[in-house]
Amino acid sequence: MIYEIKRIPPGPVIKVCFFVFLFVGFILGLFYGMIIINLLASLGSLLNGEEEIFADYANMGIFGIVMMGIVMSIISSVIMTALIGLSVVCYNVIAGMLGGVKLELSEIELYQSTYNIPSPSAVNPPPYQSESPQEDMNEQ
Repeated sequence: MIYEIKRIPPGPVIKVCFFVFLFVGFILGLFYGMIIINLLASLGSLLNGEEEIFADYANMGIFGIVMMGIVMSIISSVIMTALIGLSVVCYNVIAGMLGGVKLELSEIELYQSTYNIPSPSAVNPPPYQSESPQEDMNEQ
């Protein structure tokens, strides 16, 4: 079977992209925050206390790391969502003119049974038998 992707709806792609990059940006922001605060602390100690330019930044601690995570998540999610949204719109325009991406898919069987299990249509259940003759009369 050959399928062609002619159009990608931008709305769901933008929603998913925003939340994925919000999460990824927060994790990377925490990582960058730890690196930058340690770098500023070591840079301040290299200056031998002559200038305390970096002293405030180095003393931010966990608050600075979390704030860096929040700022990075917002910035990365906005920028990457805009870029991917623009890419989806460009793909839709180009696919409309030239044709979309063609995929050749084949169906595979995921589970092969080694037991000989009859199909439900092969097994006929016995007809319903009521226990009292009164119920049989009410049904007629």
